[in-house]
Amino acid sequence: MKLLKQFLVRLSGNFFETLTPKLKTRRAKQKPPPLKLVSRNLHPVASPDPTFQRTANLGHMSALDSALQKGETWLLGLQDPERGFWVEELEADTTLTSEYVMLRRFLDLVDLERERKAVRYLLHTQLEDGGWPIFSGGPADISASVKAYFALKLAGISPDEPVMQRARDLIHRKGGVVQANVFTKITLALFGQYDWRGIPCMPPEIFLAPQWFYFNLYAVSYWSRAVIIPLLIIFAHRPFCAISKEQGIDELFLQPRQEVDYAHVPPLHRDSTLLSWRNFFVWVDGLLRLYEAYPIKALRKKALKSAQTWMIDHMDGEGG
Repeated sequence: MKLLKQFLVRLSGNFFETLTPKLKTRRAKQKPPPLKLVSRNLHPVASPDPTFQRTANLGHMSALDSALQKGETWLLGLQDPERGFWVEELEADTTLTSEYVMLRRFLDLVDLERERKAVRYLLHTQLEDGGWPIFSGGPADISASVKAYFALKLAGISPDEPVMQRARDLIHRKGGVVQANVFTKITLALFGQYDWRGIPCMPPEIFLAPQWFYFNLYAVSYWSRAVIIPLLIIFAHRPFCAISKEQGIDELFLQPRQEVDYAHVPPLHRDSTLLSWRNFFVWVDGLLRLYEAYPIKALRKKALKSAQTWMIDHMDGEGG
């Protein structure tokens, strides 16, 4: 846990600066065609598949072909003509800003000037209906809105402010905080704002699943792996950051928190159909909770050590 905290401190200090990780294992059975980065060249950027033949009786390009060519022309027009790379600003939705505010509060490393900038950004990006989107021009998203609301409260914005009232109304219309995604609920649980009972169980022993097993950490994408492994450590320790009652978000629940039946709200609610994938995973979650109540100490220690080693091996540069 100490290692994970040090990693978060260094990462937050760089404000989302990331470096390319060194991948140890490539599971792809076939290599993709070699890329040919040629600026303003309207030919395919990858070697064509010789088995593909365009239908001969097409007298003109389809709408899809036209759109693809326009997109290709636009992208190649932005490419560096000499060295073949692209340089543009990397943008993301407001959840990263909200999470940054929460992270620095959790670590007790608040930079008030940065936090004020984050607050201004969140207020500026709020939609007219009171929520926050996850892509430019998109509709309000319940998870992004819950995170933004909580971040603003942590930063000292009063719930009586009009911007907060509009956000709260939007969240209520979308079903309240229980409708947020799992990652949002995990973040809230770290501040005591959501019950761990309402979050799927993730014992760190998952890390030890062999690669031949149907579900293992190398059967998912790298970015998923980079998220899941730190979460396994967090789930084992469940660190907690105490905040004042005034900073809490009980008002985002549609009923008193203590009355929430987590077996009937996402993601642990069952389908009406007996045999379904959702019901299967809810059943597996129940088994994992039984194990979590009485974990095998030696296995738990080995799993946490393995997760720690993985994180150290995949750190680069400044700790990202």
